[in-house]
Amino acid sequence: MLINDQLLSKIKLMLEGLSLKELALARQELTDLYRKRVKNNFKLSAPQRLAYLTARLPATYAVVYQVFVEMKKRCPDFLPSTLLDAGAGPGTVPLAAMGIGLPIRSATLVEKDPHFIVLGKRLVAPDLEQKWLCQDMTQELNIDPHDLVVASYSLGELSEKDRNRIVIKLWQLTKKILIIIEPGTKVGFESLKKVREILLLNSGFLVAPCPHSEKCPMGENDWCHFAARIERSSLHRKIKDATLNYEDEKFCYTIFSKNKVEPCQNRIVRHPFKGKGFIKLQLCSRNCFEEKTITKKNKPQFSLARKLNWGDELF
Repeated sequence: MLINDQLLSKIKLMLEGLSLKELALARQELTDLYRKRVKNNFKLSAPQRLAYLTARLPATYAVVYQVFVEMKKRCPDFLPSTLLDAGAGPGTVPLAAMGIGLPIRSATLVEKDPHFIVLGKRLVAPDLEQKWLCQDMTQELNIDPHDLVVASYSLGELSEKDRNRIVIKLWQLTKKILIIIEPGTKVGFESLKKVREILLLNSGFLVAPCPHSEKCPMGENDWCHFAARIERSSLHRKIKDATLNYEDEKFCYTIFSKNKVEPCQNRIVRHPFKGKGFIKLQLCSRNCFEEKTITKKNKPQFSLARKLNWGDELF
């Protein structure tokens, strides 16, 4: 997917006065900092924040949007009017919420970087009632409960002790749905798996992506993750010195509800292998992992399987 033209125009307007060379350098610096996993211990420069808007916001937007698609599929009657974004950055979560058409009327956004808050206020539409709180998530959150609570790419930056405590706090601040999103890495998945265990112990109902609430069957050296495809704008390609007009952002996520929700029957956890006359699917089902082969002999199911992708449910 590609972020809408209005949002892209706002970002380009913020880049005025910054050369392409400066932006590309700031983007590389930002990438190096993330790879070193020191995100919670540094302050970004002004060019690095703008590089984030150009190179990272489109990816995180696409991920949040894709998770919202799954939420709407599993909870079609859920119409949230209030949103809490914990670790908001420049407001990617409300941008995606508005992009997919969630009926959000007001949003509370917690972000420790005051400069990101300034950028977020310029990006998020003024017709959405916004309350920005400039504070670290590890501080006491004196906030009323919200219909929808999201922590996107923020909990993994914390110590395990802080993360566990904040997950419980966010669950207390959730009226209906809590979503946690992390990078699609082994570290991100291990962090999310512990979050899953905490929420199950606190009477949470698992909505997605898991088809069950039993112990995760993923092997010790493996991890469950998915991918969102992003169309790169011309500017995006230039600052990354990229040739492809797209990139795949890998992520893992969990959606929990205060009320019981019927989970999916199974989940495709790897890219389908499409051979000549057959398709092999790696599935996480309610019992275990299983490999299912669908051949042309079963025409209805084969026709359906051809349209399925990594992360989809096999009906």
